[in-house]
Amino acid sequence: MIDFDAEVLAACQQEFGRQGFYQAAGGEAMPIVGIFTDGYKSPIIGGDGMPAWTTSAPTFCVRASDLRSSPTKSDRVIIDGKQYVVMDARPDGVGWIVLPLKVAA
Repeated sequence: MIDFDAEVLAACQQEFGRQGFYQAAGGEAMPIVGIFTDGYKSPIIGGDGMPAWTTSAPTFCVRASDLRSSPTKSDRVIIDGKQYVVMDARPDGVGWIVLPLKVAA
């Protein structure tokens, strides 16, 4: 049986990954490599039917084996000096975790 984490996820991370830092709530930031995306932009329609503002949907995908503990809402991710808050943790069942993010205030 193939070790999906070691054979597939590690290769994806090596090829497409970006260096960042992961900080669990109340913990210290640790370096981590993950796949960061922030390409999706969505208009938010106001009550008058006109676009009120636009939001993005950034995500950071990491190998579960690279984290010290399971990610939780309100953990932080820092990429290129910009800080994000983890909004959810979505494990895929084979060792990958998708972290939807929000720009930290």
